[in-house]
Amino acid sequence: MNVYQKLVEENLLPRTAEQIKNKVGKLHETYLQKKKKTNSTGEDSVNWVWFSKMEEILLFSKAINPGYVVDSSLILDSSDNEDFKENHESKKKKRKKSGVENLSEVIATMGESRNRFYERKLDLEERESQRKLDLEEKESQKRFDLEEKKLEHQYELEKHKLEIEKLRAENEKVKLELEMLKVKQ
Repeated sequence: MNVYQKLVEENLLPRTAEQIKNKVGKLHETYLQKKKKTNSTGEDSVNWVWFSKMEEILLFSKAINPGYVVDSSLILDSSDNEDFKENHESKKKKRKKSGVENLSEVIATMGESRNRFYERKLDLEERESQRKLDLEEKESQKRFDLEEKKLEHQYELEKHKLEIEKLRAENEKVKLELEMLKVKQ
């Protein structure tokens, strides 16, 4: 049974076998590119989040790390050989998980990372949406307040106009009464 199918059947990842295979292929390809660049440039560190995990998974892959490399110009003394054995054994002890477990862990971690990204994105969009709603509500309240003031001013203006008309009417009444008094005399 193929490893990818096994991951799908054991419900370790909510993906199809083809999706897992493609993801692993891309991870492997990126790892090889980063490893090749590191080996050719001599850089110590690699700025890729998954490099150390992929290195751990592929540590014992014969295609990536052959069991031996012969260089006739290099003669190891016994202390160098002991250091090499200790380092190699410590790496073996670190490797407690199988390649399938590590691979599924890497893919699951990437999924979790993507989920956290989308959660943050949704949170930011939600906050932006709320900010816009608050801003629109404030603008609406301002327009309402302005319209209310405008209506109050119009009311006051009409009230004053009516008072003026009333005073004019009273003035005319008084004039008429005066003329009537003059006519009677």
